[in-house]
Amino acid sequence: MDSWGSEKADYDYDTNTCKIDKVCGHYTQVIWEKTTEVACGKTACGNEHVWVCNYNPPGNYAVQKPYTQVVQNAKPTLSGTPLTLVDVNTPYHFMPTANDSDSGDTLTFSITGKPVWANLNTATGELSGTPTEAATFTHIIISVSDGSDTVSLPAFEITVKTVSTPTLPPNIAGLIVTTTEDSGAGSLRQILANANEGETIGFDASLAGQTIAFATTLEIDKSVTLDGSGRNITLSGDSDNDGVGNMLVIQVQKGKTVTLNNLTITKGNNDSGGDFAMLVP
Repeated sequence: MDSWGSEKADYDYDTNTCKIDKVCGHYTQVIWEKTTEVACGKTACGNEHVWVCNYNPPGNYAVQKPYTQVVQNAKPTLSGTPLTLVDVNTPYHFMPTANDSDSGDTLTFSITGKPVWANLNTATGELSGTPTEAATFTHIIISVSDGSDTVSLPAFEITVKTVSTPTLPPNIAGLIVTTTEDSGAGSLRQILANANEGETIGFDASLAGQTIAFATTLEIDKSVTLDGSGRNITLSGDSDNDGVGNMLVIQVQKGKTVTLNNLTITKGNNDSGGDFAMLVP
């Protein structure tokens, strides 16, 4: 029996062939997977023993392999670090990385704890969407399966936060610029005229990102603070909007202190031809 088993060394499963001048038929019959019964007899012939075995059902059919080789499935791998913080009304996107060393396997993604505003692409694993309300979504788990095994990323959460609008420092009622006009009610020039020493002048949120182009130099005769925090306001000396400065933008009276916060001053010009935006004696 050992000699039959030793024929394994001469048998190639992939090609289902035996080495030249070798015998493999005893081995392939012994391991024939469809054989369910075997009966063997032995007789002595001098100093030798002769074995005879019958197999049911018999094997060693041409072209057929003795058994079906079972290939161990390789689990897919899944990696990636999801974003856990997103602003309201801001698109969210996360794409995990999945791999499978078994060729031919189709990977399918799934999710538990999915936020109501999000969608999962089951073919790519992409999680995307745009949240419209502030909230925290917990115990989100993205998984991938190759049909046999499933692996998952660690559970994570996504916090949707409200975008806070920068607030201006406290102001006395009425000291808020509400228009980009050079003069008149709500203009910076008029608010300055109404302000007292040491007060702070802010800018209304509706002016964010806009430019105030002065028709004449803005003369400041008191110590004040012009605070453009969160507004991105530009003060310009280009009165005719031709891209060239026409005047000094700001002139501060001698002895006065003017503090400018988060304001851009541009396109200044003085009478002598120099490019000045602000003159402080």
